[in-house]
Amino acid sequence: MPYTPEEYEKLKVVYKEALRQRKAILETARKAHLRQKAEWHLAQMEAALTALGYSVEPTLPSAEPTSSPPQNETSAPSSSEGAASPSEPKTLF
Repeated sequence: MPYTPEEYEKLKVVYKEALRQRKAILETARKAHLRQKAEWHLAQMEAALTALGYSVEPTLPSAEPTSSPPQNETSAPSSSEGAASPSEPKTLF
């Protein structure tokens, strides 16, 4: 028998700890990779929206909900509104 039962149990504990550490490192690397991909896609979307003439609105803290009045989507802007704001950048929302 190459190992005594005590040595075998110690080896099992060491192996399990090393496996747990490897899994933690791989999970951290996976999350970092996903974050990089998401940030890249976000930058691509922002660049595309900017190229289309949409401006990026500043993000508000999620703790403070905004209370904007509901807008009627079927109403068309009046001719004075359309003529007054052609130089203003468009916004997506």
